Amino acid sequence: MAPEKVILPKIPYFLIYAFDLRALADAHSMAFNFGLGFPKYEHKERDGDGQYLRLGLEYQYSFLWPEPFRIGTGVGYTFSSLRFPEASVDEFGERGEALFTGNGPHAVLSAHYYFTENFAIECAIRYRLLNLGRIATDLNPRASKLSEPIWQGMGELGLRGMFVF
Repeated sequence: MAPEKVILPKIPYFLIYAFDLRALADAHSMAFNFGLGFPKYEHKERDGDGQYLRLGLEYQYSFLWPEPFRIGTGVGYTFSSLRFPEASVDEFGERGEALFTGNGPHAVLSAHYYFTENFAIECAIRYRLLNLGRIATDLNPRASKLSEPIWQGMGELGLRGMFVF
């Protein structure tokens, strides 16, 4: 493996485009979710635009079922990746891309409004705990395990449309 330096930029906040597929069983629901974001990152060596991808599963219990307006709480587990262009530097000063990957649990408190049985909106607060444990770069494309994982806590306030089946 060639020597290189990788920066982990600061991301203050960003917008995530999320999509949920949710299956209902009375007051219980299970969802597969997909999220995509394009955060602007900051670092003393370089600022730029990154990419964020999230795939996850989530369970929720709705307290006011079967009313159209429901309050829910739940838990989930998510795989995430953060891609930063020009975040790795080799021994000759050439810059390359860095891809951090990890996973972790989250908790959710939500309010749903169901327009029909199949279409709803959700306003939710989620707290995500992400363990970034692997990195791949242009110089070293095979994912390498970090010697010490990076634990990242994230608060999320979301508004999303849902298709329910």
